[in-house]
Amino acid sequence: WGEDHPDEVFRCESGKYGIFWHGRIRAFADSPRDDPSRQAFAVPSYASAVYADEASSAIERAFREIETWPESKAVIGVYVNGGTDGQWLDLFDNSALPQRESADYSAASRRGFDDDRRQRGKPAVPIPTTAAFCPRARADFGEHADTPESEWREFYVRSAARMRLKFARAVKVATSRRILVGGYSPNAGLAGYALFAQTCAKWLLKSRDFDFFAVVPS
Repeated sequence: WGEDHPDEVFRCESGKYGIFWHGRIRAFADSPRDDPSRQAFAVPSYASAVYADEASSAIERAFREIETWPESKAVIGVYVNGGTDGQWLDLFDNSALPQRESADYSAASRRGFDDDRRQRGKPAVPIPTTAAFCPRARADFGEHADTPESEWREFYVRSAARMRLKFARAVKVATSRRILVGGYSPNAGLAGYALFAQTCAKWLLKSRDFDFFAVVPS
């Protein structure tokens, strides 16, 4: 999929593709080709409407088929995962090297950020550099912050939430809203980008298509 849609895949500032395996982005590569031997893949951009639409369509088709099975009556809920460890919606954690704690510089992300600012009456600006993000990413993140770093992160949070809600809506449509949809709770433990996860959860909780958070006691 990444080879067919190179503009829709996460890229670091140098233009290399973000390669995801074993719970987080661990490398960058010149090609988005998958490596099945280690279950590595070029991770889609959260800003990619193309990926969100195609993936949600696939989810809807799958659940329409599953609903025809007698065994489906034993299913009452679906857990939507993704991101670090299949839990958090961000793609990095505290063990990531500083150059990996970068923004998404894909074409999809650039277009989306421009559109987001335009809709809020602001002029287009480049996505800030990785060096600008790393020292102040957590301190600058705020609901109404006015730095480009914070504005991009908030845009990406909304993009991640919209993508997950499209997945949830696909399940609801396919099952005539019979099945509950939920995911991991960002309040259940620590995360590399806690505010990313918690702000994303806020958007998910506002939707009637997202029903529950699974809390892991620890």
